[in-house]
Amino acid sequence: MEKDLSIGVLFDFYGSLLTEKQAMAVDYYYNQDFSLSEIAQELQVSRQGARDNIARGAEHLREWEKKLHAAERFAQVSEHVSQMERLLEQISANIPAKMQSELWEHLRQIKELL
Repeated sequence: MEKDLSIGVLFDFYGSLLTEKQAMAVDYYYNQDFSLSEIAQELQVSRQGARDNIARGAEHLREWEKKLHAAERFAQVSEHVSQMERLLEQISANIPAKMQSELWEHLRQIKELL
């Protein structure tokens, strides 16, 4: 079974929507690097059962991302914030300290929301 590492990111966004066994199997496999045998033992299922839970869980995560685009939007907003930080660093000498402080504070608050 080949690992699609983007599943770990999608799990962060949508993992709570999976069944308990699917969530555990996906987390063990993609985030904790368990083998199928280790997952089967933890979930008390066969290796095939572990594989099925991982596959179904990953497919659900992909479907939700395809419909909701939360991970894609997060990545885009994060990139814009990084670009804003770079620009603010470049122009900081040309703007008043109070305005500079306010801009950095707004960026900090946006990053907290992410």
